[in-house]
Amino acid sequence: MSMASDDNQGIDEGTLEKIWSTLPNLICHRHRTMARNQQSTDWNIEELRSEFYSAYTDPTYFRRHIAELANRHPQLQVEGDVIRLTSDGLDYCEANIPGWQRDF
Repeated sequence: MSMASDDNQGIDEGTLEKIWSTLPNLICHRHRTMARNQQSTDWNIEELRSEFYSAYTDPTYFRRHIAELANRHPQLQVEGDVIRLTSDGLDYCEANIPGWQRDF
């Protein structure tokens, strides 16, 4: 893999696939729970890593991959140290997460 572009430096496709295989389910369910409780639906990336992806021991590595997923998937937005669903993300949840309903 070429490291010529700073944008792709340190991005591992296997890591992206592993995170993406579970992230939509996690973020959709958390969003619904937080919205129902009228709490912020933003998720601190480090909290996400430590709670669900602790096998990734390097926070910078993990954050870089979360940011790359947000670049590739319009369902996600990363701003500063938080990740959140976009309106496309809410549509994705409704269409792809079994039992997920937009009831908030």
